[in-house]
Amino acid sequence: MLFPHHIADLRKSGLTDATISASSVYTETSPLNVSRILNRPANHLVPCLVFPYRRLDGELNGFAVVKPDNAIDRKYESPSGVANHAYFTPGSISEIQNPFFGLMLVEGQKKALAADQAGYPCIGLTGPFGWQKSRPKDGKGRGTGPRELLGELAAINWTGRHVTVCFDTDPRRNFSVNHGLAELARVLSEHGAKVLIAHLPIGPRDENDIPTKVGIDDFIVANGAKSFCELIELQRIGKSSTRSLNEYRAELSASRVESVGRRGVFLDTSPVGSGKSYADIAACQKAESSLTIQPTHKNCEQTENDYCDFGLDATAYPVLSRKTCQNYDEADLALEHGLSPSAAICPGCTFRNVCDYQYVLGLAESSPHRISTHNRAELSFDQLAEGRRYISIHEDSSSLLRPKFEIAKGLELVSIVATEARNQAISEIVGQKDCATTEWYFEKMIRVCDELINHLDHSTTTSSIDIPVAAGKPQNVDARLLRAMRSKKTWPGGEAVQLVKAIAAGEIAELVIRVDEVFARGKAKDEKQIRKSVVGFKQTKLPAKATIWFSDATADHGEVEILAGRPVTNCTPSGRLADQHPVRQVAVDIKRSTSRGKLIAIMRAVLMTIPDRFQRIGIICDQLHKPALQGTAKNGPNIEARYRSRILKVEHFRNGSSRGSNEWIQECDLLIVAGTPRVPPSAVKDRLIQLGKVRAASRDEKWIEWGRDYWSGVTDAGLLVTVEGTGYRDRDWHAAYRSIVASELRQAIGRGRSICENGIPTIVLSDEPLEIILSDVELKPVSESEAEILDAIVRLS
Repeated sequence: MLFPHHIADLRKSGLTDATISASSVYTETSPLNVSRILNRPANHLVPCLVFPYRRLDGELNGFAVVKPDNAIDRKYESPSGVANHAYFTPGSISEIQNPFFGLMLVEGQKKALAADQAGYPCIGLTGPFGWQKSRPKDGKGRGTGPRELLGELAAINWTGRHVTVCFDTDPRRNFSVNHGLAELARVLSEHGAKVLIAHLPIGPRDENDIPTKVGIDDFIVANGAKSFCELIELQRIGKSSTRSLNEYRAELSASRVESVGRRGVFLDTSPVGSGKSYADIAACQKAESSLTIQPTHKNCEQTENDYCDFGLDATAYPVLSRKTCQNYDEADLALEHGLSPSAAICPGCTFRNVCDYQYVLGLAESSPHRISTHNRAELSFDQLAEGRRYISIHEDSSSLLRPKFEIAKGLELVSIVATEARNQAISEIVGQKDCATTEWYFEKMIRVCDELINHLDHSTTTSSIDIPVAAGKPQNVDARLLRAMRSKKTWPGGEAVQLVKAIAAGEIAELVIRVDEVFARGKAKDEKQIRKSVVGFKQTKLPAKATIWFSDATADHGEVEILAGRPVTNCTPSGRLADQHPVRQVAVDIKRSTSRGKLIAIMRAVLMTIPDRFQRIGIICDQLHKPALQGTAKNGPNIEARYRSRILKVEHFRNGSSRGSNEWIQECDLLIVAGTPRVPPSAVKDRLIQLGKVRAASRDEKWIEWGRDYWSGVTDAGLLVTVEGTGYRDRDWHAAYRSIVASELRQAIGRGRSICENGIPTIVLSDEPLEIILSDVELKPVSESEAEILDAIVRLS
């Protein structure tokens, strides 16, 4: 018998009458019967829905789980004093007997029935650790000893069987669930299964902008069984298929060429070394006019040479330096205080007609194929992109798409300068056509300063600020502001000037007051102070008629769409490129705060495992760790000479000087990425605000919660292992953190060009999940005395 509301509950999970009937689920109204099921008094739990469990032969085994109507602490109640059982759905019973048939494991009975109905024979588990036998407890009540499958699960032939494990997506990330998931995958792998950990997307957001829970049944009801099957199979294919580099590069180039003339924004997240830069060349030839944006002037120079080698008339915008600008000190002064040298200095410069910078600038402006740095594009994208049919933007585009300004002080000085500029303008151009516009613009700057000062004085939480009505931007603003600064001998900070100018001109798309609790330097460890700042973002407007490509191996499709403010088509070729040189990860935690002693002990252990044929080793590490490996003029290196002699090059994370170049593979024969470039909460908050997730940025630290996390990795032997790492429980914070940290790690790893024939092997020392094969070598830090003994043994042998 089933009560109508219980039938409605089951149908809410998308279950059909046939599935409900085959499951033998029923309504129980007898307190005595429920007490017998649960082995304890259960008068308060009726009526309830009862899910009977079956043996592998399909017969009921007498075990059941109940779902009370009046549940208080838990939705489901399991029997007391009885070992857990697995919930075998009707569809899974026959499939289990055939090792060639795949199986799925999920949390809960209704979800198992929903997956079974969708075509995936499924086993339900009572919680993330509901698959394991009870373990002995230690003095603190924690389980000890190896984790083993329940007897009925262990009886299944797992060898060679494809198994998908798919747990719920909760509003917050659950470290315990992640641990149970990784351990289940590990144990099944040890039994011979081919395990895929599948992930469901987050659910719709509630009134507090928190994602809602999504189980398999929720996803199927919302999207259909076909979409669920496609979701799982896409994840399985993405984990397994590999492609040749030549085939991959041909597809890259073809997609670029085919896109020319199509209006739209396209994304390519192909790995470093796959040929994204060279794929642009044929597209530029077809388009006849282009703009290519690279991270550094060095990259621009290399791109210019490559384009010219293929017959393209290409010119890179010049570097502003003492070599190119005869009036560099004045230009640098303008830049330092938030003004454009081209607007504030160049018009009246005596060297204008003999200026190398202006000459090369003119060449770039008239060139069919312009090449620019990100920094220049942030300031003048509209001008650079004008008339270009094809635009290609390489590497992280976030600061280009949404340039950020952040200030905590200096607004009073900006107000003084704006007041002086207004007064000078009134006296000079009174009665002229643009007098009122110029006066109102500087008046607007003064009022913006007053409003922002008020926010800094009185705001208590991170929140959005209403953007003041713009005044428009008259001519000669920068020249007038520079003259006012000289007149008042007042020199405000450049970012404060830029932000206030942009707000007054109507160029700011989002304005936020940011309030942070930070640890006070020189104070007690737990003592915090309040730090406030105003953050403003411009929104770069991408030309509607151009073909625009973003090429970034570390980009996230969803984030690029948010930052671009337009739909973006992901055109990354499917499949994975096979490594031609090994990339192996050792899951060890090296962070900024790791002591030099521990770092050196780890590096000794690593270098001792590397064959002697590698004598030109390059290392990328935290900037604080460079002296221990590279040495200083005063103290020399901390690591012993016998190890130091094999280290050719040491660089630090987030140094972009060699990004996108082949320096590492030309100079080194092996690359070590030593550590995790972690970022503080303030950097994560920056990223969230930049993405427009202001409410997420303002969440309480108890909710976001940083702590011990777990993930599943695969070893050289093909076995899954559980790796202990760290992460945020809040999904938005964790996604932003991973976006920053994993991006930097992948960029560092990519300098080894492992997918290319001329690449080099790479070793990664980090406990971040990177989808890299984990080394089977167990790394144990080696002390100096141990190293001397081992070296002596090697010499004697």
